[in-house]
Amino acid sequence: MALCRLYALFHLSGTRGLRRGECVGQERSDVDLDGEQIAPAKEIVAEGWDPYESAPKRDGSASPIALDSLNIAACASTAPPS
Repeated sequence: MALCRLYALFHLSGTRGLRRGECVGQERSDVDLDGEQIAPAKEIVAEGWDPYESAPKRDGSASPIALDSLNIAACASTAPPS
């Protein structure tokens, strides 16, 4: 399914409304494919040319986000081998 290694990032952003910084700030441990959810705990923010980690901008952003079967397939297809 994955056309490139960033497919899951674009798919989650487009279908679940994650912001760019929330997408790139996620660690593998924040994605629970068995529980069908992702918990955005941090985001990457750029100030000028310097990136840094930050808490999500909105309070609701840190809430778990449900994943459907297409999101799970996209994440699983780009996951590193266990």
